[in-house]
Formats: sequence, C-alpha cells, structure tokens
Amino acid sequence: MISRRTVLLPDGESELSLRVLRCLSQVPGLSVCALSRHSRPPIRFSRHLAGFESHSVDDFDRERLNLIKGAAETFKADIILPVEIPSSKLLADHREEVERIAALPPLSPSELFDVISDKWRFAQFLERKEIPHPKTIYIEQGESVEERLSELSFPILVKPRRGSGGYGIRRFDSRRDALRWASDRRDTGDILFQEFIEGMLIDCNILSKGGDILAHTIQRALVQGRSPYKPPAGFEFVDDERALAITDRVIRGLEYSGVANFDLIYDQERGEMKVLEMNPRYWMSLLGSLVAGVNFPGLSCLLSEGRPFVRPAYRHVRYVRPEASIGLLAGRYFGKSSPISSLKETGLPFVLRDPLPELTIMMSRPTKTGSAP
Repeated sequence: MISRRTVLLPDGESELSLRVLRCLSQVPGLSVCALSRHSRPPIRFSRHLAGFESHSVDDFDRERLNLIKGAAETFKADIILPVEIPSSKLLADHREEVERIAALPPLSPSELFDVISDKWRFAQFLERKEIPHPKTIYIEQGESVEERLSELSFPILVKPRRGSGGYGIRRFDSRRDALRWASDRRDTGDILFQEFIEGMLIDCNILSKGGDILAHTIQRALVQGRSPYKPPAGFEFVDDERALAITDRVIRGLEYSGVANFDLIYDQERGEMKVLEMNPRYWMSLLGSLVAGVNFPGLSCLLSEGRPFVRPAYRHVRYVRPEASIGLLAGRYFGKSSPISSLKETGLPFVLRDPLPELTIMMSRPTKTGSAP
C-alpha cells in the first residue's frame, strides 16, 4: 500500500490523465496533482485532484522539463507519472536529473518509443524477430505503387505511420480502388499498406520492467466503437494464453519497461495470433482494467519507489465506457437485449462520483445552429 505520497501527472491536458487520476484515487493515502498545457482541462475540476498548475509551452524540450521539475518541487511530489508518450520520452532522457527531485516509474529509452510509435519501424522489428503480424509494406519515394501493391493480397488497410485510436485507417477491397486513391496523393511517405486479417480482435494491456511482464489484463470487444477501426466501447475480460504469449515475445524482444496496450488479432484462416499495433502508453479502457481488479497506475507508483508486489489476478467482468452505457441500460429496461445488466459493468459510477469533468467536456462542445456554415 502507498501512504502519504504525492503524485504529479505532467500531462493534465490529456484525456487519459483523468482516467489515470481516477485509478490513483482508489489508492488510500495518495494525493495527485496535475500540470497542464491548458488552463481549464477537465481534470482540473475533478474532486480527486489535490493541486493544479498550467503553462503554455508546446514543445517537449528543456523548458518543458524545467516546468515539470518546478511543479514537482511546488507540490512536493514523491512520484512523477507521465501519461502520454512525449512526456515519457522527455523524462526518460533526463531520468537521472529528474530523480533528484522525485521518483519515476519504469520507462524505456526514448529511442524505443520512436520505434514502437512508427508502425513501419515496429513492423520491421516484428519481422526480424519472426513474430506473426499482417504483411506490411512501405512505399519509398520513387518506387512504383502499382508494383509494390502487387505484393499484397486484398483486401488491405491503409494506415498512417504514426497515430492511434483508429484515426486515418481506410480499407480497400481491390487493387484498382487502392491505386486510384494513391494516385491522388503527392507521395506515400506518411502511410503504409497492410493486409487485412479476418478474425477476432483482442487487446492485451501490460506493465513491464526490463522485458518482464509484471501485470496484465486481456480483453475482447463486446460493444463496437463508432467505426470499425475505433476502440470498442465495451469489453469482456478473458484469459487467452496465445495473446499473452505473443505479447510476452514482443516485450522481451524490446526489453520494454512501462505500460503498453497491444492490439492483436486471431487469424482464423491460419490459426494463429498476430500483432497489429503496440501503444506505449496508458489506454482508453484503463478504468475497465481497474474494474477487473488491476490498477496499472497504482502499480506503476509502487515500482517507481522499488516496492515489490504480487502479480495481480483479474476478474472476468464486462465493462462498457460511460458514453455507451446509458443507451444499453435503457434498452434493457425496454426489453431489448443488452450485453450488460447493471451500473457495476459500466464506467458510469466513476462519472457519478466525480461528475464535474464530464460536465466541463459537455459545456465545451460547440453548439449546433440551424444555419449552414
């Protein structure tokens, strides 16, 4: 148990920080403060937040580092817990300097973040390690798009080299359609092409140190997101040794330290699990892992101070994010089938106990008018 400790979240502007804060609020005796690039982010209005500072520095450079160190000294932080990739890279690069002020969780070298965050470089790593993944190509400048696309079986997906959350992904069922789309682009330097795999999507979430997985949860989609490539709105937590085994191969191959979320797929035709993507940060369904019994931010704080823990088991529960919960529960009331039966299987209890951040989000959304823009 962590007691009488203060944690600083240096990414208060991130929507993931509010999820991390709500996880940390479950740890007795722990207070949490935030530093944000925006003056009024949703996390500022959380009842769980003990302190807040804002700034206006965009770059993750020496100035940003000094701001983080200054906030840690102001709040007398014992631990600095980065949430997003840029902060993790910055703190990893200056670990020795930062740890004179406050402890840090396990973090990989910044160069490793660059490999993982670039889908092409990550695909090359998987290829070298002979870890199953969809066939992927990157078309260099001057290469024939038509010739290179002949290497792939259709349908295919076109993905941005960097980014997450399903943004920018397109599917093409024929080479003709893909070539027509590619011909309208000046270059393909920021995208890659990947064979589409038919199968069951699975997520594996982990916390590791030096290539050893210390905690994990595995989930599969229960309620689809707003589009086929967006994160699911609901999940059920399951055991899957195949998913854990292939995740372990990646983590050991990278000698990775920190938290990460894996997108995996079970290729039904070939009968094997494949790696789609790895996101080296916290994830949108983080509170679902908490409901299942694994508090990843809390465990990261323990590791930051060298405190050992027994690898936690997780429960096979269902979890639906708040934005999808109301409609599903209301439908059940009117006799419609629903994958959930109570509030305990949703993120609504977190919102009901701490409503102001969500109200802030609702009030900040632009209002629709009757006139066309």
